[in-house]
Amino acid sequence: MKKLLIFILSATMLLSFAACNDGQGEETEMTTQATTNEETTTSGETTEATSGETTEATSCETTTGAGETTEATSGETTTVAGETTEATIEETTAAGQEPTDEIAVISPEDNAKLVLANEDVYGWWKNFNWKKTDSSEFYKHADIYYPSPVDFEWEEVEGAEYYRVYLSTHKDMSEAESYLVNENKLTVSTLFTGKTYYWQIDAVRADETVRSSVHIFKTAKSPRTIEVEGVSNTRDAGGYEGIDDRRMKQGMIYRGGKLEGITENGIMTFHDIIGIKTDLDLRTVGEGGAGVKSPLGDDVKYINLDGRYYCGDKGISNEKGKEIIADEIRVFLNPANYPVYIHCSLGRDRTGTIVLLLQGLVGVSKTDIMMDYELSIFSVTGTFDNASIEALRNNIQATYNYLYNSYEGETFAEKVENYLISCGITAEEIQTLRDILLEEAQ
Repeated sequence: MKKLLIFILSATMLLSFAACNDGQGEETEMTTQATTNEETTTSGETTEATSGETTEATSCETTTGAGETTEATSGETTTVAGETTEATIEETTAAGQEPTDEIAVISPEDNAKLVLANEDVYGWWKNFNWKKTDSSEFYKHADIYYPSPVDFEWEEVEGAEYYRVYLSTHKDMSEAESYLVNENKLTVSTLFTGKTYYWQIDAVRADETVRSSVHIFKTAKSPRTIEVEGVSNTRDAGGYEGIDDRRMKQGMIYRGGKLEGITENGIMTFHDIIGIKTDLDLRTVGEGGAGVKSPLGDDVKYINLDGRYYCGDKGISNEKGKEIIADEIRVFLNPANYPVYIHCSLGRDRTGTIVLLLQGLVGVSKTDIMMDYELSIFSVTGTFDNASIEALRNNIQATYNYLYNSYEGETFAEKVENYLISCGITAEEIQTLRDILLEEAQ
């Protein structure tokens, strides 16, 4: 029987989910277009405008600056501050309860389209062009990427002792998350982007439960950034369009900086709300806390690999680099490992390299790959070493060019596939990984 997790807050608490061959690589991709992420909305439909840019060739030179298999589910919250209990769906819903208009919703309004990215991130993302965008105004050595939370509010119901809020991506409210709150409001900061959500409220009185109608809102496409107290440069690697009209799943792979500074609230966000199962640490043993255990807890699988980055001596093009890349990829072949948090120290170079390979394999566009990488400049750790934006772009472009020019394939996804085969990953494993990471686009 399917189960839901119920979140019980104290009377004074409001639920909040904030709580490469050097010198080579002239790119021959002459007809690939650089696209912007401009979103055009007409009658609720979202399209992407493209610009007719062609790609630019750069060399593969690295520039440096100063167990049990379970099904990974997307978007399910596992816990929150306060006592956590488990109950079956029959126990947590008012069986046979007919919806009523007695509960008046204030926000979000029906059919609203909500932008989860903050104003700076959203505006930058919409107009991003990997060759032309001037990102310097956001290079502030500060974490300015935090998302905008969604505030749910409704009119108070006379006699209600508490409220139960259901949130689902299914119209029939199946697989709904359930939240118990003592006030007529709820704040959630971990929703997926580019999704349609349905929600419903129970007002629980001593002698009866009153249920609202089902309400609907949408979240706009944008990068899905995550605020984790004590950790910088954190975001979801998914949410982008991929091959075969599918989309890279959200809630599967998270990326960011080192975890040594994480607070108790940060641990709650990663461990209890997002539900991280695996901590993939790409730092060298002895670098910070690398090689010991995950700060997220003993029940989080800790994997430490000496991560590769870009195309230099510790890059992805030599034999040692290929061996380690194969080990990194195999982490993502086990469904029991998800959700995975990938990090190095800054969450930019070693992390950015494996994310490029994963996104490239499932068909994420060059624009989105470059944008997701460059989003690191909106963070403290992503700018910690003062590496220039130009140097960062050269590094990731050189890595992309190495893969594009060195391996067969009509698309970049096919070229990444052939690179991974050269690392020792089989074609069957590649198909398995794509099946794990891709979903039908909504």
